[in-house]
Amino acid sequence: MAREGVAKRTLATRTARTASKYLRYPFVLAISALLVWLFTQKVNFAEVGRTIARARLIFLLPIASLLLLSYLLQSVRWKHLVRHITQVSTGDAFPRVIVSNTANIILPFQLGQLLMVQISAEKFGMDRAELLGAEFVSRMMDGLVFALFLALALATLPIGSGFTALAAFMLFGTITGFALCWWLTSAAADRFQQGASLPARAVRWLRTRALGPVLPGLGSLQDLRQTRDIFLLSLAAWSTEAAFYWMTALALDINANPLAYVFLLSAANIGAGLPLAQAGVGFIVLAQQALMTVGKSRATATAFALSLQALLAAPIVLLGPIGVYSMHLTWSDVLPWRTPDARRPAPRPAERSASRESELPAPH
Repeated sequence: MAREGVAKRTLATRTARTASKYLRYPFVLAISALLVWLFTQKVNFAEVGRTIARARLIFLLPIASLLLLSYLLQSVRWKHLVRHITQVSTGDAFPRVIVSNTANIILPFQLGQLLMVQISAEKFGMDRAELLGAEFVSRMMDGLVFALFLALALATLPIGSGFTALAAFMLFGTITGFALCWWLTSAAADRFQQGASLPARAVRWLRTRALGPVLPGLGSLQDLRQTRDIFLLSLAAWSTEAAFYWMTALALDINANPLAYVFLLSAANIGAGLPLAQAGVGFIVLAQQALMTVGKSRATATAFALSLQALLAAPIVLLGPIGVYSMHLTWSDVLPWRTPDARRPAPRPAERSASRESELPAPH
């Protein structure tokens, strides 16, 4: 009887997983279709076309320069994000950033993030769980920057209270997340989990079972300089992208307070993070709604959102294959069920130092 019960539970689990696997794609398409329907409601596409047709091509060079600068800053940030795990040069991180942006635009469910953890761990010789922890720090840092941008916009622009709750939630959530991750990776948590109380046992379970392999990746939060570098580079990268938004608006002869594009950046990228929709769909819907919030017409906001998405996607189409080639990616690198090879992981910084010391001649 016990075996039959186990078999039934196993069959039910497999059935649920199979159903989830095959139903999630139609669900994604349905959510994306709903967002597209909302995006196109009451839009005068003739006016949208005229707005795009009036675009001044002289702005293309500064637009492209700002976008490339944003990619470069993201590359430097990723280099510092993983420097406690392994050493990566900016030149090696740059194609990884290009491939990451490509995956994030194409894939729903935030699968681009998970795919890049797999690819980056393989190509740079890092443990997947540790890299997942480092990427979590990156996402929290992005959330903190977006929350600060939203707070700045709410304090200086007549946006209304619609985004106040979101800004407060993101600010509170990211600060709380940083504090919790800092404590879990600290020596204080080591001492606390030695106790026999219920909270101590809960912390011990969290650190050994739930987050054990991920904790080393979160360890950057114990290094004040590394945390500072990641924050400043995040701030610089997203500020550069806000300037890119502003330049795109100027190309379309859209005039608004430059701080409005800080708000647009935060709102649009929060939309890109919607887990149930294609990333590009969430982005253009929130970009449209955000520009309408600061007083622009629906047609103007739609033209801006479509142009912005096209300008973000164009370099990906051109540079994506170059990034794939530079990282020597094959289909086996992006399939989660592939058999991992037996290559030795790249040595960590401490191991490199120890190796160099061992190679020095012994003193006479």
